[in-house]
Parts: sequence; C-alpha cells; structure tokens
Amino acid sequence: MQRTKELYPLRRKVAEACRNGWYMGGRYAANIDGHERVFQADSLGWLAKDVNAWLASNEEHHANDRLLVRCIEAC
Repeated sequence: MQRTKELYPLRRKVAEACRNGWYMGGRYAANIDGHERVFQADSLGWLAKDVNAWLASNEEHHANDRLLVRCIEAC
C-alpha cells in the first residue's frame, strides 16, 4: 500500500475524500460538480477503487473540481 503523499494528485484526491466520508460498509454517494454516482462498498479500499475509476473516466472535465464522498446507507 502506498502512502497518501506518494500518490498521484488525482488518486490522492480520491483517497482523502473516501477516507473523510468513510463510515462503514454500505452505499456511498460521490459528488463532483453536480454529478453524482452511488457506489456499494464493503471496505474503504473498494470504495476508493470504484470512485477512482469513475473519476478517472471524467478526469478531462472534472480533475480540478472538489470531490465529496458521503455515506447514504450503512449496512
């Protein structure tokens, strides 16, 4: 596992947002510039992996926007 300081800027942004929004396994919503996507995650690692894949696909338009990850339903 890499330290947060050693990550690329986009991955660091995702890791910090997921860590700040993590509560426990369940459903999570990631918001960036008015776009929202819901993820199902049992661990912080899976959540970060899924959010990173989603954000990487939209990196061209939203790389500099603020990312918010929050728990919407805990399991």
